[in-house]
Amino acid sequence: MKKSLPFKVFRSKFFRKPWDSAESKFAQLIDEGRSEVYKSDFFLLRVGIKNWLSPNISYFPEGIVAIPPYWGMPWAYKIRKPITIIDKILKMIDFYKIKKMFIDLF
Repeated sequence: MKKSLPFKVFRSKFFRKPWDSAESKFAQLIDEGRSEVYKSDFFLLRVGIKNWLSPNISYFPEGIVAIPPYWGMPWAYKIRKPITIIDKILKMIDFYKIKKMFIDLF
């Protein structure tokens, strides 16, 4: 018997509902043709200005004792290296490619 979970129980690595994710909000900005994409959480996360410990990015469960690693699963994990100023600049320059991928979806 195949079991499934309702979509509303899923959470991102930031403990957000899928429709409340930075990616979803960014896609909505693109779909609506709005200009504030470069002020969005998605942009700020991608270029390293914000991270998942920044205010209003993650929704950790109440009473959490230890902050979980950035990306960790029982079978794999990813160590996030500190981002340099040069890395941030390069990510900003390359961001148009990511924006174009979202635009191409619509």
